[in-house]
Formats: sequence, structure tokens, C-alpha cells
Amino acid sequence: MKSILYIILLCFFANTTLSQVKGLVQGKDSLKIKPIVRAKIKFLNANDGTFTNEEGTFELVLPKNLPDTLVISAVGYYTDTIILNKKDRFISL
Repeated sequence: MKSILYIILLCFFANTTLSQVKGLVQGKDSLKIKPIVRAKIKFLNANDGTFTNEEGTFELVLPKNLPDTLVISAVGYYTDTIILNKKDRFISL
């Protein structure tokens, strides 16, 4: 299995109707870091999920019930998780 180095860049945007999380998923394959295409991004307790595009980026609606765990998985890589709280809506990691 490939060694994994997930770099998640999360930007949370809050407006009156919708909060979103946007990010970039990258992995380390040998000595090269590259975007991971079709990585699955899902909240553990919510039914919402998405996949990364050709650039390794994604957008996902933030669930109303926080805290929740963001699960990132891809074929050939180890799964990674990030716990998100309500206070995390306005930060960038």
C-alpha cells in the first residue's frame, strides 16, 4: 500500500443559508506528492459525501450537527480523518 500524506486545505465559508467545506487532498507516492483523484470525502454521522475532482479538490456542505468526523479515503491509500467542531467553520487548516 502506498504511504499516505493527506494534506487537507479546508476553507469554511458561512453565510445565512449554507456552510461549505472546500479542500485539496494530496498523497505521497514514492517521493512525489500529487493530488488524489476520486478520493471519497464523507462525514461519519451525516449522509452527505463527495469525491475529489481531477485536481484533487472537493466541496461539501457542512452538516448542521457538529462535531462530526470528516473521513477521507482513496484506493491504495490509508484512510484519514479530521474532527470538525462548530468553531471550525471559520478557519483554514
